[in-house]
Amino acid sequence: MIWVLIDEILIAILIISFGIPIGLHDLAFQKISNSVLSKFLLGALSIKALELVVLENFHDFLVCGLGSLLLLILLSFCNNYAGNPVGYGDIKLMALLTFILNFEKATNFVFWLLTIWIFGALSFVAISLKKMRFQGSIAMAPAIFMATITYLAARR
Repeated sequence: MIWVLIDEILIAILIISFGIPIGLHDLAFQKISNSVLSKFLLGALSIKALELVVLENFHDFLVCGLGSLLLLILLSFCNNYAGNPVGYGDIKLMALLTFILNFEKATNFVFWLLTIWIFGALSFVAISLKKMRFQGSIAMAPAIFMATITYLAARR
């Protein structure tokens, strides 16, 4: 039981430590760096390897990996079909967080996606009110991380 708590704490630290710089960089430059996502992935794989060894959670590890790969492929296909409204950095970030979060139910995943949409819509309203006109793109990484933190808080 203590290992589950340690795992949750490590995941929260990883998400917060990468979420703040990724979100700020996305706000400033409208881009999520592949090198930062690679380091985030390395941290996630380290935590998942610890889960695999200590908790003997191979089934969840396999399901999370395949689920996030499927999400990456599906979102990439939908993004290409829709004319690239979302950046690929956001898609890769969502796939990586899907791998980390280990959604136990489909409803949890839907809740997370709806929360991303709500925070994205609030970002759009805030940008529109501040600038009085929309420039054409929204930094989605802050909305993705706010939704992730909301999901983690609601999960318990």
